[in-house]
Amino acid sequence: MDADNSVAGIMIGKNRVGIVGLDAALEKVRLLGMQDRSELEAALLSLVGESNYIAPSAEDEYKKALFREYRRHLGDQDDNEEEDAGKAVEVLVLGPGCARCEELTQRVYAALAEDGIAADVRHVKGLNEIAEYGLVQTPALVVNGKILNMGTVPSKDEIKTMLRSAS
Repeated sequence: MDADNSVAGIMIGKNRVGIVGLDAALEKVRLLGMQDRSELEAALLSLVGESNYIAPSAEDEYKKALFREYRRHLGDQDDNEEEDAGKAVEVLVLGPGCARCEELTQRVYAALAEDGIAADVRHVKGLNEIAEYGLVQTPALVVNGKILNMGTVPSKDEIKTMLRSAS
């Protein structure tokens, strides 16, 4: 797998887990053009397992979560995802991975932890996906599909206020 040291946080069962190189693994599997779910799950698990420790007892949960992320990557939403959407806030940090983007991501994590808000946080670095939001400046903070901030790095307290109003 290409050297991708970015970390994406995803829900594995009831736990948030950081996955190194998730975006690269998702894109690599997409390019393979697989259609069978079990083959997709196995390929995703194998690719993600190259850079992350996956306990054998947790492999089934990882397969399910990785497949869900793969569907999101394709722009699909599976049936179970709508149930999960009611449980957690979806937070996207949009930006190419610059220092300001990383700072915003860390502040989002800190704000969520302090307020105890369950959220699915992703740092979106792909220019095509960022362009879909019609942004003119990054970083941007998107909560539940709505752009709440663009071009600045708000304070942790400002982020907490935004997240409370969105959840």
